Amino acid sequence: MSRIQEALRLGFLTAKKIYRELGAGRNLSDQHLLKVEEFLRELWGCTASLAPDVRHLHSQQIETQAWLYNHWVNVAALVCWYTQRKGMSWEEAYPLLLGAYLHDIGYARIDEGVLNSRHKLDENSMLQIQMHPQIGYNLVKDMKDIDDAVKQAILFHHERFDGEGYPTTLPYGRLPFSLKIVGMADVLEALIHERTYRKAYPLAEALRLFFNMGGHEFDRELMHDFLDTVGRPLALNLPFYRSGQLGRLASGTVVSIEEAHSANWLHPTVSVLINNKREIVPRSEPSVLSDELIFIYSHAESEKILRHIAEKRASMKKSS
Repeated sequence: MSRIQEALRLGFLTAKKIYRELGAGRNLSDQHLLKVEEFLRELWGCTASLAPDVRHLHSQQIETQAWLYNHWVNVAALVCWYTQRKGMSWEEAYPLLLGAYLHDIGYARIDEGVLNSRHKLDENSMLQIQMHPQIGYNLVKDMKDIDDAVKQAILFHHERFDGEGYPTTLPYGRLPFSLKIVGMADVLEALIHERTYRKAYPLAEALRLFFNMGGHEFDRELMHDFLDTVGRPLALNLPFYRSGQLGRLASGTVVSIEEAHSANWLHPTVSVLINNKREIVPRSEPSVLSDELIFIYSHAESEKILRHIAEKRASMKKSS
């Protein structure tokens, strides 16, 4: 077993122990925090020279709650990669890493039948789920050895740019930087790994879905930075969209992606199909536009739009 695998296994077993003891009514202890710090220091040492890669995330599936323990570990790993690639020191990064690892600690006090449901949750069950940030915060709020940034990451990691998050719907601009990073890592990790109610998304599709959250769930500029810092290496620098897919630029222009550029995902070579006045136009010569790509349609959505354009063009040709 490699050093990184050993580190991730330590994180998994520590998450399992903490989760079970909190679920049994015990409190988070100094001993728990020492064990978590041991894991995070080992993770930090492993990833200092290791590029992010889905092969280096934890995916042990041996019991019902494994997805949750994996999630704690993997969100910490994604944040670890981000902070190191941004040149942060251990002292600067540690509150983010601890917040990333403990962000879902409140789930330990949520009914396991709700957590592990394979079906769409009813309103009451969803309300329980949405209480986990507050429950987690209540578990740590009086612990003097835990930094306020960690407590904020636990409480606010589901707040969103458009104000549609929970539990407080606090304005996104007032939220600390650290919890925004934890919130993005939380979502990206969930997309690329299996849950009790769905299979994992293929990596390219997960990155597309994550990318499309910019400007809605996450600040677009910060999300692009996170995607460039962590998502690109996860995908081994391969673009998460293909030639022939359609996208939308910041101006509202709909384009066909003709060539993806691994060095600059936001500016592929494109042909304009629908201008910013929503008018169907003759397909333009392929070019790299200054306007940024902000949304990528799925293959099915792309095909539907292309059929609509073809029908409109045929109709226009007949009427002329």
